[in-house]
Amino acid sequence: FPVTIRVNVIPKEKRIGRLGEVYQFLLSDEAKKKYRWVFIDSLTEISQNLVECLQAEFPDRKDSLVLYGENSKRLRSLVKSFRDLPHYNVIFTALSVIDKDESGMRFTTIDLVGNFASKLPGFFDEVVFMSVDQDGIRFLVTESTDRAVAKDRSGRLDKLEVPDLSCNSRVRSLPSG
Repeated sequence: FPVTIRVNVIPKEKRIGRLGEVYQFLLSDEAKKKYRWVFIDSLTEISQNLVECLQAEFPDRKDSLVLYGENSKRLRSLVKSFRDLPHYNVIFTALSVIDKDESGMRFTTIDLVGNFASKLPGFFDEVVFMSVDQDGIRFLVTESTDRAVAKDRSGRLDKLEVPDLSCNSRVRSLPSG
């Protein structure tokens, strides 16, 4: 059977700008009539791409502190802009990474460039972590553990949920906005 390999045809240096175009389109009546859900996949890739773009803006090593500050500022603005889009349910994904706290305790966090990752969960009502059990079954963790950040401000989800966005799922039925 034929295999389709999708190649990202948008050059790296134009991808962040393309997100702005997508945002503007989502504000249009045409988009509002057609879509109810927006998936941003993934913040990890967006963060990495943003840093690459900023490195062109701030090529001197002495500007690295400014670069990372600008990265956090722009990423925060992007997240808030899409999160606050009227009419839509917006889902962001990101990769995870294992990190250590001051005491050497390992925990799972969001894989973003810079320190914005620690602030990101505060921007949302629902933060879930996808995990896999020993049998390869995927599930969503909706409450924080000693190893990962998660939360369910709706109070409507079980501690572990099936990753299901079908019409009848509890995850999909959460209030929007």
